[in-house]
Amino acid sequence: MGFRNKTQGPDFFEDFTSQARQLEQAVEILTHIYAASPEERIALRDQLHEVEHRGDELNHEIIQRINSSFITPFDREDLQSLASHLDDCLDFIDEAGDLLVVYGIADIPSSLVSLLNTQIEVIKNCAEITAQNMHKLKSPVDLRDYWIEINRLENEGDLAYRRT
Repeated sequence: MGFRNKTQGPDFFEDFTSQARQLEQAVEILTHIYAASPEERIALRDQLHEVEHRGDELNHEIIQRINSSFITPFDREDLQSLASHLDDCLDFIDEAGDLLVVYGIADIPSSLVSLLNTQIEVIKNCAEITAQNMHKLKSPVDLRDYWIEINRLENEGDLAYRRT
């Protein structure tokens, strides 16, 4: 067992990367749900629920680590907020897949397919770059390009949502 500097607390950045990886998995399943037949969607929705459940467990572990850590790399409230927001994104992805099954939507009008594909692609890109950039939280100044791209993607997603 190695010794840690007393001023050094646990490293949460790997945990946040794991949370973001759950987002990537969820978006991948959501993509398949929209392309699947109504019958196939049920099994895919169940897979999505499993990813969301794993995300919940990871979120609880992170919150527990934050609460039990004497020293944290950022304010506890900020770390908890980040974990909570990543979990919320996963919940929304799960809900989007679930609604197709719950409402029994058999056919998505062709006029909406392109807009939905755009929306899903934006969410996929957001999840990917979030997972790729979580380690940069160690030095937030390194996240400048991330913030610019996330903002651009948000605007693109908002436009697709309004058109849909």
